Amino acid sequence: MALRTVSQHHHSETLFVSANDYASEALRLMRLHRLDSMPVLEGQQLLGCVFEQDMRETASGTLKEQDVKAFVRACAY
Repeated sequence: MALRTVSQHHHSETLFVSANDYASEALRLMRLHRLDSMPVLEGQQLLGCVFEQDMRETASGTLKEQDVKAFVRACAY
């Protein structure tokens, strides 16, 4: 079986957040676009993903002060 790239499977624009973005912004984007996870990039490198449930379980007031990097987990992209 030949390997295929993501672009061969997925033709729409992929939303992502930067490692230095605020977690509150990532959560806002996920809610706006009805996503349960988003990839996190540092430059061109994929660090992992953030998941809405992880951030929802954190007090919303503290999300404004935390970088999204605090919530990164492995993902299957």
